[in-house]
Amino acid sequence: MKPNFLNTVLSIFAFACMIIVIGCEEVPPTITPIETDRRVVIEEFTGVRCVQCPGGSLELQNLIATYGEDKVIPISIHAGFFSPPYSDSNYDFRTPEGDFLETHIGPLSGFPCAVINRRLFSGQPELPITPASAWNGYLLQELGSEPQCEVELTHTYDSTSRLLNLDVETSFLADVSDAVGITVMLTESGVLDKQLTPAGFEATYEHKFILRKTLTAFDGDAITSSTNFGDIINTNYSYTVPSNFNAAKMKVIAFVHRTGSDKSVLQANLVDLIP
Repeated sequence: MKPNFLNTVLSIFAFACMIIVIGCEEVPPTITPIETDRRVVIEEFTGVRCVQCPGGSLELQNLIATYGEDKVIPISIHAGFFSPPYSDSNYDFRTPEGDFLETHIGPLSGFPCAVINRRLFSGQPELPITPASAWNGYLLQELGSEPQCEVELTHTYDSTSRLLNLDVETSFLADVSDAVGITVMLTESGVLDKQLTPAGFEATYEHKFILRKTLTAFDGDAITSSTNFGDIINTNYSYTVPSNFNAAKMKVIAFVHRTGSDKSVLQANLVDLIP
C-alpha cells in the first residue's frame, strides 16, 4: 500500500472516530422559556431546629436564579415542631399567621416542605410537597399555566413614620365561579441568627424570605363570591412597619386565591417595600 494512500485511509478513519465520539457526548438539557405571565407563590415551612431546612432555602434560591425573581415568589414560614428559637437565638421567627397556616394548608409530614400555589397536584396526598428536589417539577407546571387574573401593586412607604400604604388592583382574565380572596404578606431577608445545619450550629446563618406579617385575615380577605372576565376589584391596606424590621430587605406580596376546599392561587405579585 502506498504511503499517501495509507495516510488518506488513516485520516478518514480518525475523522470517523471523532464524529462517533461527538455523537455519543451527552447533550445538556435546555430549559424551555416560560411564555405565560404566571407568577408562583412557594410557601416553605421551615424552622431553626431543622437540620435539613437550609437545603430547602437553597432550593428556593436556585429556583429564583433559574426562573427569575419576577416569576418565583418565596415565603419561608417558621412553624411547627422545629420552629421554637434556641435560648441564645436573637429572634423568634414564629408568627400567629404561621401557626394558623401550618394547619390551614398542612398537615406537615416532613421538613423542609413547600406548598406551591396552594395547589393539590395529581398524585400528591396533601398540599405540602417534600423533598425539596420535587419542587421544580410542580413549579414548572404552574409557570406553564395561564393566570386567571392579574394583580397590580401600587404603594408608598414613608421612611420616617414607617407607614406603608398599599393599593391592590385585581383584573380578572377569566370567569371564576368559586369564592375568591386576597392575601397580603410582608417578608424579610438578610436576617442573621442561629440555625441548625448539616455542618452543625451556625450562629450567623442568613435567614431569607421570612414571613413577618400578614395584612389580611390569615386565610385571606374575601373579595368576591364569583367573577366574570373583565371584572376589576380594588383593595387597600395600611400598616406601620415595626422598627426592628429592616425595611430595605423587605418585600410586599399579594396573591389572589380560591377560599374553599380548593385553595389554589390564581395570580400573585410582589414589590420591594422601599420603592
